[in-house]
Amino acid sequence: MVIEIDESKLDPVGRALMRFGVLAYGLTADREWAAAQVDAGDNEAGSARRAYVRVMLAFVEGMTHAHKHLLLAANETGRVKLSVPEVFVLHEVQFQLDAKARARPVRRPLRLKESVRFLLKLLGRCADPPFDPNFQDDGWRAFMDAIVIRNRVTHPRTRDDLWLTEADLDRVDQAVKWFEDETTNFLRGFRSAKTA
Repeated sequence: MVIEIDESKLDPVGRALMRFGVLAYGLTADREWAAAQVDAGDNEAGSARRAYVRVMLAFVEGMTHAHKHLLLAANETGRVKLSVPEVFVLHEVQFQLDAKARARPVRRPLRLKESVRFLLKLLGRCADPPFDPNFQDDGWRAFMDAIVIRNRVTHPRTRDDLWLTEADLDRVDQAVKWFEDETTNFLRGFRSAKTA
């Protein structure tokens, strides 16, 4: 059953939440598909495992993007207060001078590590109640490891780069669980009408 929603009737936060949900649904379906491929275990070349790692990190990237747009919408409606530089960083925009010394916006995507770290710090500050993201535990270290694992299989230099162990997959799972736990701290207490 498909439910049609007229986005024009939603406020910015409603639109961001709707898009958040649609993206989460699609990315979760990808996660389930990739996990089923790995569980089938009939892939001697390791393609399913590599796809699994890429899909899991794509989930983190997609949900990071969705959280950023939720924060931007909440800022627009006054539910949270972000500084001008924070808004530009969330939009992944920097400025540089052109040949005539005029400031021009330039899109500069952040690396996943910096993007997630910045997002979680903002989510922690804007949550109700506020929280300090945990960058000192094994979850953050697993996240750093997962990025290395994803980069290794996405940009292989040797045959060995293509092989993933159970430990690699477990590390990726730990990283995604850590990300979900940290972002859930924000979503659980998302402010309904207060400003930060």
